[in-house]
Amino acid sequence: MSKQLRAKEFSRQALYDLVWSQPMRTLAAEFGLSDVAIAKTCRKHGIPVPPRGYWAKRAAGEKATKVALPPRDLGMPDVLTVGSGGYQQQLSQDELLGPLPPRPEFPNDLDEIRAAVDKKIGRVGVPTTLKRVHPAIGKLLAEDDRRRAKQSASRYPSFWDGPIFDAPPERRRLRILNSLFLAVSRVGAKPEVRGRKALEVWIGVGEQSVPIMLDGVRKGRRPDIRYERKRPVDLSKLQFDILEAHYGGHVRMSWADDADGKVESKLASIAVEIVVWGERTYRENKIRSHEWRVERQQQLEDEARARRLESERAVIQEREEEEEKARRERLQGLARDLRQANDIRALVQQVKRASRVSERRYSNDDLDRWEQWALGVADRLDPVHSGAVVESIDDLDDKR
Repeated sequence: MSKQLRAKEFSRQALYDLVWSQPMRTLAAEFGLSDVAIAKTCRKHGIPVPPRGYWAKRAAGEKATKVALPPRDLGMPDVLTVGSGGYQQQLSQDELLGPLPPRPEFPNDLDEIRAAVDKKIGRVGVPTTLKRVHPAIGKLLAEDDRRRAKQSASRYPSFWDGPIFDAPPERRRLRILNSLFLAVSRVGAKPEVRGRKALEVWIGVGEQSVPIMLDGVRKGRRPDIRYERKRPVDLSKLQFDILEAHYGGHVRMSWADDADGKVESKLASIAVEIVVWGERTYRENKIRSHEWRVERQQQLEDEARARRLESERAVIQEREEEEEKARRERLQGLARDLRQANDIRALVQQVKRASRVSERRYSNDDLDRWEQWALGVADRLDPVHSGAVVESIDDLDDKR
């Protein structure tokens, strides 16, 4: 039985090679997933899978066509995770300290991407009426219809309950957004609208989300979208922004009603730049991720080096403390030896004095032999006389 593969990362090419190397059910069993889940992952990342009957034809020796792997969709990752819900797992410390992947490179530059997207999107017009309606815009119109009906049925109609997009400037905003949504949908981008006034808008390009805003011309930084329009906004001139973020983000790119024309005339360029910005965001994130990994590896290596140096310093300090302790013990031993030597010398002098007045007299020869022996013992004990002090001094000098 093959070992189950769980939460494993693959490049698109690697997963493509894998799904065309064995039947999907066999592969799914190895991942502990269903073949439907594997197929769904492949479909999401634009990876073709063998059609029904492919493996039967191969087994029968018949010709079975292999579908080529198309280029990565804009804004989609080139590395994906299969298993454990498809979520990318956090790298372990051992993986972070392992070989670094090469710096991300991309086959086409953004100018080439821009030209290809421009060709797919083509001309973008803004009709005077909303005939073909994008689902996101249709939802806003339906909500407006509910407000209108509620206001009409109320004995005390509230301005808050009234329709939002009946006024010509707001209707214009809606028509521009509708044409933009239809245009970016031609290249697979997915618009999302939040907020009752359609001020919070994102364009999903692959797995990237590009925040945009279409509103009256303002000077400087856009207001925080969470407060929508606390004050009336002049919609006689519109401004279209690609934002860093809806909540207090900076404007990245901007178009407005000006001497070069109205926003409607620039909508094709706006649609192209939004899609390109999604791909650009993916590339910037991928490069930042690689740079973070390089920095994180350096940080971990520096931390490991610091711990190693600290450990080495601790070992050296412990060794020095042990050596110092040993030197102190030897010094104390020398001092004891010196005291004993001096005590012996004092004893010899005391014995010599006592022998002169003692009732028991010792022969001069016996006393001389004992004195010579005792003083010899004292000299051998005496660290100054024996040279042991010199050795202690030399040992201390060697440690400097």
